[in-house]
This record gives sequence, structure tokens and C-alpha cells, in this order.
Amino acid sequence: MTYNRFLGAMLWAQLGRLGEVGLSLLFIVLVVRWLSESSYSAYTTVINLLNLCSLLFGMGLSEGLLRFLPIARAQSPFSSFWLFRRLLFAMLLASASPFFFLLLGKDWLADWLNQSVFAVAPWLPATLLLLYNLLDLSSAYFIASFRVGRIVLIRFLGQLVNILTLALWFWFTPPTAEILLASLALVNTSMVVAVLTLLVKDGLLNKKGTIIQEKIGQVVRYCRAQYFIGLANIGLLGQIDVILLALLASNVAEVSYYSLAALLILRIYNLITGWGASLNSIISTVYLEKGQEGLARYFTYYYRFSLPLHLISVVGLWVVSQPLVTLVFGERYQPIVSLLNLFALQQMLMALLGASVCPAFINTLGRQNYVVRLRWLFGLLNVLLDILLIPSYGALGAVIATSLANVLTRSAEAWLVRELFAELGFAYILKIAGGVAVAGLLCAFIGDGGLITLLVRSTFFVTILFGIFYLIKPMEAADRLLITNLQPRLARFIRLF
Repeated sequence: MTYNRFLGAMLWAQLGRLGEVGLSLLFIVLVVRWLSESSYSAYTTVINLLNLCSLLFGMGLSEGLLRFLPIARAQSPFSSFWLFRRLLFAMLLASASPFFFLLLGKDWLADWLNQSVFAVAPWLPATLLLLYNLLDLSSAYFIASFRVGRIVLIRFLGQLVNILTLALWFWFTPPTAEILLASLALVNTSMVVAVLTLLVKDGLLNKKGTIIQEKIGQVVRYCRAQYFIGLANIGLLGQIDVILLALLASNVAEVSYYSLAALLILRIYNLITGWGASLNSIISTVYLEKGQEGLARYFTYYYRFSLPLHLISVVGLWVVSQPLVTLVFGERYQPIVSLLNLFALQQMLMALLGASVCPAFINTLGRQNYVVRLRWLFGLLNVLLDILLIPSYGALGAVIATSLANVLTRSAEAWLVRELFAELGFAYILKIAGGVAVAGLLCAFIGDGGLITLLVRSTFFVTILFGIFYLIKPMEAADRLLITNLQPRLARFIRLF
């Protein structure tokens, strides 16, 4: 496997994530402005419940495909399809339980979560659940095959069509959560059909190929471990917070405030980590070909790349959060500014802990069982804190609980690969973190709000940051040499820092 192929997969993943997140942010803005707070609360409750069901019944199949498809493909091209077909069948079986639960438990869900959409149109969430699971597993196949461009194009077009469909639909009828969910079902059906068509053309139905019995056992054990990690993640992700807010908060608007803040920070995180979509498969291949020494070298590359990207993005969001929220979403969503700032602080700490890099190396080193225990522990802590804080503090209590639990989890995960962290240059970390922090503090309190304040803060932040980096020169000789070998034209710019 060459550097160019790794870079190609990373580049397509990042470009795809850029387009996907851009359209997703546009979608969020339009939906928030179109829907009332109660309708947006209903929509986000449905989506978070579907994500929760995917975690409960996902079985770790997508993660297993990302980890073992490169190994199966190295044995035979047909073996990768054999593996995909087995995991697809397992996914369909696992999806049956939540599918019928959403259909048969519609009245109970409507009463429990205070959202009538479950009783009025139960087929919508049930259909969306199945479509999301199909698309997730199919996407994993293309990512693990380092052919990210195909799935990038399908997802991009799907989101674009969804926005246009909603705009047309809402032009003729009053905006409701049911119409929004129906549009999502139609568009996701089209994307699933497109992905499966590509797979069939590639040879999905070819019956040749298998993988050796020992590898099958490894796949099952790995999927099982990833599934338990996923279950542990339930307590750390925003889905459980939304459900608990729907149950415990005195004001239904708290659900929409938390959901919007969490969604925005998640989209930013997805944007800045899009390059890592193929990371599990890349690191698996590196370990197979280069062993522990190659693993340590690649950890240094990826951490040093991710740190400035992650920190600059979330500190930049903190700088412009107040004028951005009021300008884009309106004064009624002003309460999410404090929530966004707390989430940004959480992301700053997670950037320093290598949150976007460590999981792939932990999985490749076979230490995922430790992660299971850690995430169960801190997931339970998050739920307990939610139950204690939400009745009194609403969405703010949910953010505090989630942020604390996630930072503690990432700290423990960084400890699991401490021998890889030992190879890092800590002078680089101090320069990057210090430079970004100083630039953020100098710009975060300029003006009160509005478009002018947004433009002034963002312009000053970028200008001051570049000036600080030019003075302190955080890039080291090894960084410049690596970038020169990979991208000579980019190296001319990097030499300034």
C-alpha cells in the first residue's frame, strides 16, 4: 500500500465530509428556521431514537467490515464480497427487532417521549432505521476498499436532493416533522438503491471466494468487542441526553436547544475528522506491512496533523458562536450559545488527547476490550449526572454531564496508547495549543453581535493566528521534510511556519 493511495482515500474522505457537512449545516439552518420549536423537538427526538436503536442492535458489523475487508481483499477480491454478504445478512436480522418495536410500540413511544409523530406515522421511523443501517454498512465497504469517491458522490447528491425536495414540499404545505421524515425516507431509499447497484456491478452476487475459518472467528470476536464498545458509547453520546431531556426537562424547548448545539458541534467534528474515515483500514494495513515501528511513525504523523486542524476549528467556533447563532438561527435560539461554548471547551481538551486518532490505533493493537470497560464506566457516569442535573439545569446540565464524561473517557484511551504518545514532540503541542488559545482570547470579546462582529472576530482570529505561528514556527524539520515529499507545492507555504 503506497502513501499516494492512503492520501487519496484521506483526500476523498475529507472532500466528501466537507460537502456533506456543508449541506448538512444548510439543512439544519433551513429546518430550524422552517419548523417551530416543538416540531424541531419532535424531529430530533425521532432521529436520536433511531441512532440509539442502531447502537443497540448494530452488532459492530460496520466496524468489523472496516477492519477485516482489507485482509479479505488481500486474500482474494471475491473474499471481500463473501464477507460483505455475511455481514449484510447479519445486519438485516439484527434490524428486525427495532423495526417491529417502532411499529408495534408506537403508542407507548408517543406517550413516553411526548411526541405524537410515533403514533401518527410509525412507518416513517421504522423505514428510516432500516435505510440508515443499509447505507451505513454499504458505505463501510467502499471506505474499507479505499474507493471513497463513490460513496462521497452518492451522499452529497442525496443531501442536495433532500434540501431541494423539502424546499419544494414546504412551499405548498405547512412545515411539519412528518413531512421532513418522509422526505428523508425517500432520499435515503434512492441512496441505498444507488449503493447496492454499484456493489452488484462490482461483483457482489459472485459466489466465489471465502475466508479461512480462523479469520471468521476473528471477525466475530472483533465485531462483538466493537458492539460492546458501541453499547458503552450509548452513555457518552448525545442520543441518550436527548431522550433523558425529553423525559426529565420541564420545558420541551430544552430538547431543541441541546439537540441544535450538539448537532452543530458534531458537524464541526465530523468536518475536521473526515480525513480519518479510512483510518481504521489504513492503520490495519500499516500494522500488517510495517509492524509496531510503522504504527508508531504513523501515529505521530496523524496526531501532528489532527491537532492544529481540530484546535483551530473549535476555538474558531468559540470565538464566533454568539454572533453566529443570533445571525443564523435567530434570537429564539440565543440560549444555545453557552451550550456551544461548553462543547467547544470539551473539544479543545479532546484535541489534545488525540480523540480523532487514538481509537484506530487501539483497535489495531487489539486493546478494544479495555475501551469497553472504560466507556461503560464513564457512560454510566454521564447518565447518572444527567439524571441529577437535567431537572434543575435542563440542557446546560446535559452538556456538563456529557462533556465531563467524554473528556475522562478520552484521557483513559490516550493512556492505553501511551507508548505512542511518548514518541511525540511536546514542544510542537505546546506551540500549537498556546498559539491557538492566545489568538482566541484576543478575539472572542470583540463587539456584541451581528454580521460585522462575526466578520471582524473571524478575520482577526485568522490574522493573529497566522502571525503567532509565523513567529513561533511550530513546524519542525521532520514535518517539513514529510510534507515536501508528499506535497511539494504545499511545502512552500508550510515553510513559513
